[in-house]
Amino acid sequence: MIRTFIYGSCVSRDTFEFLDKGEFSLLRYVARSSLVSAFSPPGPVPLTEGHGLSPFQLRQVETDAESGLLPLLREHADRIDLLLWDLVDERLGFYESSDGHVVTDSVELRKAGAHAALDGYRQYAFGSRQHLKRFRAALTPWREFLEERNLLHRLVVVAPPWAEIDADGSPAPASFGLTGAGANQTVAQYLDALQGASFQQVIGRELNVRTDKNHRWGAAPFHYTPDIYDALTSAVEDICASQAPRRN
Repeated sequence: MIRTFIYGSCVSRDTFEFLDKGEFSLLRYVARSSLVSAFSPPGPVPLTEGHGLSPFQLRQVETDAESGLLPLLREHADRIDLLLWDLVDERLGFYESSDGHVVTDSVELRKAGAHAALDGYRQYAFGSRQHLKRFRAALTPWREFLEERNLLHRLVVVAPPWAEIDADGSPAPASFGLTGAGANQTVAQYLDALQGASFQQVIGRELNVRTDKNHRWGAAPFHYTPDIYDALTSAVEDICASQAPRRN
């Protein structure tokens, strides 16, 4: 059994769903957490009462605010055979307080609306010079963390482009104002930074993608047709087969 830890969005989570469950099991799923947030000091959960979030949504906000990714990876490191990561949850940017506490802007915080307690936080937009600089700066400690725990070669970055059209050739919808074409220009800078920092196992960049208007989470530039997930899972399986997995 290939024990899998997911750090990312529905892109990695949906890809996992296409993997053979007789071969792959899910250890943990951490969503809605920017890499910059993961390497910032933990701080208060930025919510007031009445936020209306589901238990899953609240858990993601809490984990992000507590900078919980690294502790969870430490806890599970000896059992992780595969670490899937994608960058889609970077798309809304992050907020930073005056004392350096970073929280990721997310669908959940936007749903919380006035109950998102972000007074005094400065926003860093995805694709801005400051955001990209902070992301690049986090790559070195991220790589060192993974190397120290024998996880770097188990990391696979799931990086298909955002779709610009659907299966019928109609324009794909935007996500919070980001179109597929615009997002792809921005995301390319982040993926280039990753590969420049020797994160080499990046899959899907070359795929010709289309969004699936019948996707179970609805139409979005990063909700793909089944053939895209088939291609991604084939790439994941090839990487796993080429390594000596730790399995019990």
